[in-house]
Amino acid sequence: MMKRSRKYMGTVVAAAMAVAFSGCSGSDTLEVDNFYPEGTVGGLVVDAVSRAGLADASVTLLAGGELFEAVMTDATGAFSFEKVPVGDLLITITPPEGSSYGGTWIRDELSNAAGEFPTGNATLVVGPIGLVALEKSFSVRVMDQHGKPVSQYALALEHFVEYIDFSSDMPVQRGSVMLQATTDTGGYATFDQLPDFFMLSGLVLDTVVVYLPPLDADSDGILEYGGGDRLFLLRALANPTPDIVLDAGFETSLYIRNSTIGQLANAGGTTPTPAVLAINDVIHVAFNLPIQNNVEIVISDEFGVAITQTPSLSITGDNLAINFDGDPLLPGNEYNIHIHAIAAIGERLVTGDFFAPFFTPGISTDITVANIIRDANVPFRVDIEFSEPIGNGSVAGLTLSGGNCVMFFNANLADGAQINTVGDVAGELTNPSCNRSGLNFIMNEPEPIGPAGKSGYTRYWTFNAPVDFTTTLPVTGVHLFFSYINTPSSIVERANGTSVEDFTESTSITIP
Repeated sequence: MMKRSRKYMGTVVAAAMAVAFSGCSGSDTLEVDNFYPEGTVGGLVVDAVSRAGLADASVTLLAGGELFEAVMTDATGAFSFEKVPVGDLLITITPPEGSSYGGTWIRDELSNAAGEFPTGNATLVVGPIGLVALEKSFSVRVMDQHGKPVSQYALALEHFVEYIDFSSDMPVQRGSVMLQATTDTGGYATFDQLPDFFMLSGLVLDTVVVYLPPLDADSDGILEYGGGDRLFLLRALANPTPDIVLDAGFETSLYIRNSTIGQLANAGGTTPTPAVLAINDVIHVAFNLPIQNNVEIVISDEFGVAITQTPSLSITGDNLAINFDGDPLLPGNEYNIHIHAIAAIGERLVTGDFFAPFFTPGISTDITVANIIRDANVPFRVDIEFSEPIGNGSVAGLTLSGGNCVMFFNANLADGAQINTVGDVAGELTNPSCNRSGLNFIMNEPEPIGPAGKSGYTRYWTFNAPVDFTTTLPVTGVHLFFSYINTPSSIVERANGTSVEDFTESTSITIP
């Protein structure tokens, strides 16, 4: 835990120099005696509410590998240490004997001047540090889902006022403190040695968090409660001794803690990088609760059609392993996984459904064209299927055009009699621009059946040619320059985040 305090640099610079001149030798000699820089560390310890200085608090200092002898704060709450080596240090404050204040420790640094010549008398002033009186208590009553008191149940409370730092214009609460308590036969647990949040109103937040461990009340190996926490604002309590009901019906949910497919464990926030697994990799899933053996797994392709492979399942407590054994997946494909799992908590069942896409790498390190389809009814349209999914991760799709156009035709696209040369208009090979109206290269990701949704990567892309292939260009080649994309959000990549190579020369796409 890092503590902050105000730092000051001393103004006294000490150095010893001897200069000798020799008329006989005609040479000058300059000697500089360096030294280990030292300085002074001091501070002020006060009452967090009244800001009055606290006398007789014990302060120790660890600096430069040396533990300094403890000093006591004076009547104003001040303390100081002399001849302290510069560098990192640790200050520990123990409250006056017999008082109800809580102690603290502060990590800081005594700095010397930059450069090759260190300064002496560097000075560090800490605080004022407001110690908090710990004289209040807070009680809760814990009951199970049937309203029965839960006895001998160990729980913890965390509050976030170890001390108050008055070194800046606005007081800042620092640190956190963890307390423990165990319920009695009536289900009551009392946490002692809390700050008086009413007296500290306006200085600190009154937030406390009570942490509740899992509960197996009858020791049968089945959790009646899966664990959780409660947040309380102590100054706003309607009931000074609130009830905590360990009700699995609304207090517990089934979720995935970790998985080979990271998106299965995504509970909000930034979406993890898509999982790219080898065709015979085992998929591991770790739940927050032990699951029953009747877990259901459905794996489908990019269109949402269930695959023919039937993986074997292994369930051990809260862990699930999905193994394709001797029937591996196909390379260069996108798959969607749907897991339906059930956990038993006492007499209640908690269910969860989890969905995520994952991918298998292509056979080749290079992406190739697996198929080209001409639409007989729309002679301008061409559909292209690549050897593995590519995209930018956006489920809204991607249209590459304008400043991000990538398509160049190795053909004469001029209007009329086609008498011009290749390269004289936008969209033709060797022309510096492919920015041509209607010349768009578009993701054509299918919407899969079921709840998985699109992934933002697909093997399927399409474009409308600027001319009718059937009547004007019976055969032509298309070059794709993915490296020309200049908008970061439009960059086309494999699912594993690596770039897609340009399709040029021998890799150009021939349209039948």
